[in-house]
Amino acid sequence: MNKRLSTLAICLGINAMATAQTKTLPYVTGFEDPTPVPDWQLIRKGGASDPHYVWKTDNTIRFEGSLSLYHGYPVGSSDLTDDWYVSPAFSLVDGGKIDSVRHHFTGLGVPGAGDTVAFYLLKDNPDPALASAKILLHDFRDTKYKKDFTWYQTKGIAIPATTGKAYIAFRYHTINNWLDVRFDNLGISANKPSSIASLYKAGADFTVSPIPAVNILNINTEIAFQWMELYDVAGRMIKREAFRPGMDLSGIPAGRYTLVLADEQQQKGIVSIIKQ
Repeated sequence: MNKRLSTLAICLGINAMATAQTKTLPYVTGFEDPTPVPDWQLIRKGGASDPHYVWKTDNTIRFEGSLSLYHGYPVGSSDLTDDWYVSPAFSLVDGGKIDSVRHHFTGLGVPGAGDTVAFYLLKDNPDPALASAKILLHDFRDTKYKKDFTWYQTKGIAIPATTGKAYIAFRYHTINNWLDVRFDNLGISANKPSSIASLYKAGADFTVSPIPAVNILNINTEIAFQWMELYDVAGRMIKREAFRPGMDLSGIPAGRYTLVLADEQQQKGIVSIIKQ
C-alpha cells in the first residue's frame, strides 16, 4: 500500500470510530482480546515508526488473566514517540470516573520534562489532533511512578461532564527515556442520576404520565429540553435521544427507572418512573 492510500485508510478508520455507537457504562476490560483489542485504536503522533514499541497486549507480565496492555521504551531512538491507545466512545454527559486501573512500571527511567505516561479524555473524536477538547485526567509522575516491578491500583479518577462522545486514552510520550509501562483491569463508570444536580422540578417544571407506564411515557413541559435519558437502578444508561413529548418504553423490561431531561446548558430535571 502506498503512503497516500495508507494515510487515507488511517483517516477512514479514525472517522469510522468517531461515528461508532457509544458503549454501555459501566465498562470493564482486562485487555484479554488479541491485539488489536476490539473497539480500541492505536494512534501514533510522533516520528518513531518501530512497530515493536507501540501500545499492544502482552503476556509476559499481567495482573491477572493472560494479557495486559504494554508499551516498551524506544530503544536507541532519537525520534519522538507519541502513542495514544484510545477507547471506544462513551456517553459521559454527567461525568464519571475511572473506577480502578492496575499499573506496573519498570525500566531505568522515570518520566521527566517532556515525558508523559497518562490518561486523557478526548471529546468528539478519538484522534487527539481532531478532538474538540483534550483533557489530562491523571499523570503518572513523581511518587505515582514506581519502577519496582509491582502492580499498583489507582482508583476514582474523576472524569468531567462531557457533551457529545467521550473517549478515554492512554498516552505514552518520550524520545529516548527507558519507560516500560503496563496497565490491566480498567473500569469506567458514569455518574448515577442520583448524584446529578437537578434544577428543574418534577410536578412544577414538567410532568410525566402515566405512572406506571406501559409503552409510551408522556412528558408535558414548557422548558426547552434538548435531551432525555433513561437509567436503570444500577445507574446504567438505557437510552439517550433528542427530547420529544413522549418516550417509547416498549421493549424495556418492567421495573423502576430514572428519567433525566437536559436543556442546552446541561441543566437537568430528574424523576423516578415505573415501567409496567
